[in-house]
Amino acid sequence: MSVAKVTEITSSSPKSFEDAVQSGIARASKTLQNIKGAWVKGMKVDVENNRITNYRVAMKITFTAWIDKIVGVGVGLAVGVLLSLALTMVLARLAYVFESGDRENQQKLDEVVEQHIQGSARDKIDQILTGSALVPVLVNVADLLPGDAFGLVPADFRTAFDILESRIDNG
Repeated sequence: MSVAKVTEITSSSPKSFEDAVQSGIARASKTLQNIKGAWVKGMKVDVENNRITNYRVAMKITFTAWIDKIVGVGVGLAVGVLLSLALTMVLARLAYVFESGDRENQQKLDEVVEQHIQGSARDKIDQILTGSALVPVLVNVADLLPGDAFGLVPADFRTAFDILESRIDNG
């Protein structure tokens, strides 16, 4: 999503409307950055002795400000952190075996996990998670979030993440 600003300008040229638009945009670009478009809302000619002497255009110039770039970077960073956090939680859940209160779903999850990941793979995931420089940062970020992240994080994933946190703290 982008936030754009609009400013109105007028421009003229003795050659053509197109030249008037070009010179208007060229002049606007000296003070405005990131021009994204222009809308010609009106055209007019000056006439002397039955000849066109000047072509005039009234335009709305659309541009984005530097704050738009900062907001874009901030949103991108936040999304990246959340995706990294989600991936880390999934890997932690796959790496650590524990009992949860929901027996039926626990059994289904254990069956799926066992089909795809055997013991040595779990150990490898644990080594990657506990040896990573980024995971402790993500654990600290997760600690800033509400306990269940507004109901989006299942309890067993949170438990696995808590196990990961204790392994990092004790490791």
